[in-house]
Amino acid sequence: MVLMLRKAASRAPVHSSQMAWEEGGNSGKNGNLGEKWEFGRETGIRERNGDSGEKRGFGREMGIQEERGNSGGTREFGRETGIREGNRNLGGKQGFGRETGIREGNRDSGGKRGFGRETGIRERNGDSGEKRGFGRETGIREGNGNSGGKRGFGRETGIREGNGDSGGEKREFGRKMGIQDKDGNSGEKWGFGRNTGLREENGDSGVGNGNLG
Repeated sequence: MVLMLRKAASRAPVHSSQMAWEEGGNSGKNGNLGEKWEFGRETGIRERNGDSGEKRGFGREMGIQEERGNSGGTREFGRETGIREGNRNLGGKQGFGRETGIREGNRDSGGKRGFGRETGIRERNGDSGEKRGFGRETGIREGNGNSGGKRGFGRETGIREGNGDSGGEKREFGRKMGIQDKDGNSGEKWGFGRNTGLREENGDSGVGNGNLG
């Protein structure tokens, strides 16, 4: 295998980034990778189907990216912190920055507590926890699962989802008030403003009590 790689390298020009990648750690497609420590723009291990080791680095992108394997822990101080992978369970993430929390595909997500523009949990098919935040958008957005309660003060408050059951009551003061869903049941709405009531297509509507009648 090493002889084949040397022959291929002798035929093609070697780029500086390729040299840094080959010297900085082990790389492969279907096998297990060793550990890698380096200092640069991209640090860590990237593979496809194998298990990845741990990564410790200081740079722009830090952590482990893979598709179907188990990821180790990542701890860093920077713009993006945490673990991103495809179909596995993720550990906890604690960070101080713009985006903090856990993002994954089909698994249950842990709790997220942050102070910033976007706080909460976003996932696709699992159950979402509660979200408490103060900002422009507060609440839970997901695809087909059950949504928790939302209490916020801002422009858009409430719950929006696709085909699931909506949470409880909504009380706000603003332009858009109430719960909108497509195929589920809506709760009750109390509001004072331009548009008050419930909007849906195929489900049962609750009670609407507003000033506009």
